[in-house]
Amino acid sequence: TVAQGLSMTVSPSTWAAGSGAEGSTLSTFASTAQGFFTVTNTANGTSYMDIKGAISGGCSLGTAAGANIYRIGFGQATTTTTSYDTQAATYTEITTSDANLATIVATSVSNTYKFDLQLKSPTSTTYGGVQQTITVTITAKTS
Repeated sequence: TVAQGLSMTVSPSTWAAGSGAEGSTLSTFASTAQGFFTVTNTANGTSYMDIKGAISGGCSLGTAAGANIYRIGFGQATTTTTSYDTQAATYTEITTSDANLATIVATSVSNTYKFDLQLKSPTSTTYGGVQQTITVTITAKTS
């Protein structure tokens, strides 16, 4: 018997969202070369990809942007006949707990999942001038 391994790549590996006005919305679709992130299952079986977020710098993550609260979400890039080039229609909230991003079968032709990130800035902040760093972590598991 061959045990299933876990292996994945994420491209691009970072997104420098830059700065935006209070209450603004940014997305990777509008500000990265590809317009989305690609997670590729490079293992020998089905992998279940989880996603979670963390923030440092004083603000927090929430279900909606508010005072000192960022909202970050992910949405699957919509396919056309030739590529994944349409911005996600809806974005699922990323919290500080693991949530399912995608199930990717390694042995299929579509061993990738393409998604966009959307970041909504706080409506107001008491941390002006303090860099806020949001980390999004994707974890592969076998079940």
